[in-house]
Amino acid sequence: MKRIPVSISSARIPRTVLSCALASSLALALPAGAAVADEAPDSTATQAAPDAPAGASDADEAAASATSTLSDAQIKDAVSSAEQATGVPGEDIQSSEAVDAAQAAADEPAGREGGSSLAPQELKGLSGLSTFAGDTMYETAVAEARAAYPNGSNTAIIAGPGDAWVDALAAAALAGSHGPILFARENSIHPATMQALKDLGVREAIIVGGTAAVGEGAADDLRGAGIGVTRLAGQNALGTQLDIFKYGLKHKLWTSGEAYVATSAWYGDALSISPVSYAKRAPIFLVNGLNGFNAEQRAALEAAFADGTLRRSVIVGGTAAVGEDIADYLAGLSPEGRASVERLAGATQYETSAEIAGWSVRSRGFAWNNVAFTTGRMPYDALAGSVLQGKFLAPLLLVDERKTYGVGVAGMNRAGITSARVFGGTAAVTPSTRGAIFAALSGTNLSFEDTGLTLDRMVDLEDANDNSIDGKNGYYSPDQLRHFIDPSRFTYGSALFYQFAVLNKGYSGVLTADQLNEFIDQIAPGYERNWKAHSKLRGTGQAFIDAAHESGVNELYLLAHAILESACGCSPLSQGTRDVAPGYLNFFGIGAYDSNPDNGASYAKSQGWDTPEKAIKGGARWIAQGRSRFINNEWNQNTLYKMKWNYEQGARQGTVWKQYATAAHWPDGISNLMAQCYQHHGITLERTGLEFLVPQYR
Repeated sequence: MKRIPVSISSARIPRTVLSCALASSLALALPAGAAVADEAPDSTATQAAPDAPAGASDADEAAASATSTLSDAQIKDAVSSAEQATGVPGEDIQSSEAVDAAQAAADEPAGREGGSSLAPQELKGLSGLSTFAGDTMYETAVAEARAAYPNGSNTAIIAGPGDAWVDALAAAALAGSHGPILFARENSIHPATMQALKDLGVREAIIVGGTAAVGEGAADDLRGAGIGVTRLAGQNALGTQLDIFKYGLKHKLWTSGEAYVATSAWYGDALSISPVSYAKRAPIFLVNGLNGFNAEQRAALEAAFADGTLRRSVIVGGTAAVGEDIADYLAGLSPEGRASVERLAGATQYETSAEIAGWSVRSRGFAWNNVAFTTGRMPYDALAGSVLQGKFLAPLLLVDERKTYGVGVAGMNRAGITSARVFGGTAAVTPSTRGAIFAALSGTNLSFEDTGLTLDRMVDLEDANDNSIDGKNGYYSPDQLRHFIDPSRFTYGSALFYQFAVLNKGYSGVLTADQLNEFIDQIAPGYERNWKAHSKLRGTGQAFIDAAHESGVNELYLLAHAILESACGCSPLSQGTRDVAPGYLNFFGIGAYDSNPDNGASYAKSQGWDTPEKAIKGGARWIAQGRSRFINNEWNQNTLYKMKWNYEQGARQGTVWKQYATAAHWPDGISNLMAQCYQHHGITLERTGLEFLVPQYR
């Protein structure tokens, strides 16, 4: 299994390894200038914005908190519901499935269908990461336009598809005076674009580019909708840029006194400066990589500097993109000389993007809040999104797989970020890149692991091995298995996300014995009333910490697991009241089977577990052992998710028999208990000291 760490410790993100198969499954790349099919997904994925919560499973819906506030009847109802859901009536290890319902946090959302496995809802200090995405570039641009102009706009900028991006690179400043940037097909207006134009109340459209970029058929569609049309175009990209500049001169749009200069050979640098161009009404001048400015551009620049329209120049990109001869030429146009020319550049377009973002905050009135992340492999999402960023005075960062320099820079400035945005779906900004963003903005230590399997293959393996039982209907169906296995149901920061916590890092140093005891005391009364027993877990907080030190397994996981498996120390197996081994305690159900729970008592006797402390430490050692055990075995089952869904065994052996528990929602119960304890003590996910490992299916 190959792991992708995304914890942020410095401005430069450490280079990591991701298998080619995983990368190809998560990213969609188009060559520069590639044509885009009208209806096919291109710069966006088929992911919708993560707004609507998916429905909870039957077991989730049966869940209710079993604290001292619950009545005996409520606890019994919850236990009964869980027994029906899991198909394991009875006591001891079987009744632990009931504890899942009696202890699980109520109404835990199941995640977001079809989206990233990490849709953030509860990031510390972060109200959310908004996604602007549609099935195609057209819908994504519409989403961005509606957010930028919620009250409508009289004018819109219309750009073309495919390699027509080059004509639109200078359009951001124009949009700053007029309205959103939307996309046309080559010779017609896409239905989504047309509907947006109507909804926004657009009366005038400015087409950027000649008829090869946006055909007359598209212009006729606009006129037919009662929208006036102005076309700004030249013989090539430099000519179109110059026509945009002249239009701005005529309408007195250029008010900042500075011009931004970028290469026309690639879009990354121009896109990154576009929000500032929009906000400051500063024109973008494009240069030809070989020849620099053409004669018409030089004449326009010289006139603008002479009459005071322009006074300064900001070059974006290194000398390979915009040569030093261009900088010398621009310096000669201003009375301030070289002091009037500034260059913003990095080793790559991603580093240049981050440099522009930092500069915009330092010197142009921008702020890190509402920072947006978008792919540097395709221009469309960034081009339309630059308008939204310009309106909010927020930077735009280019990011891609293993190209997350900008993510690290944003992470260092996370104190000023309460909201952030992603432009494009998961084909544009992949799940692992989104995970890097979440980690950077929340300060969480988060990694991803290639499972080596597709989700379909994992579901097939689980279905073939009959490893999971639904007590109401027998074995789970493939669709039910998919629901439980699919990581996309787990919301970042939610209770269920704790099943990705790495458990073999030993004592966290976060929770004290008193805090563990307080949590036990809070939840034990409900179990004690239900089982008519005094919990054997009361007062064992230090034993769990000692066990964590000795076994190398997290203390709260051990406690949560013990609560789940032993009905909080109240079941006969944990009370030591089994006839076959009176006085011997088993908190983890080790050795107990549905058909023979007494075997667990016999095992406890064979290990000498005649006190709670011995049972806790012995159980922890058993869980931590390698080979035939869990956590540190040959399959590296060091998360709750991996303990239940052994994808590493599936990838290596084509089978998945080595798994813990038969109930598909078994990890949910422990996750919820861990979350409850942290929440009870006011400890956020970022302060737990935990690392998180999230599976990525191909």
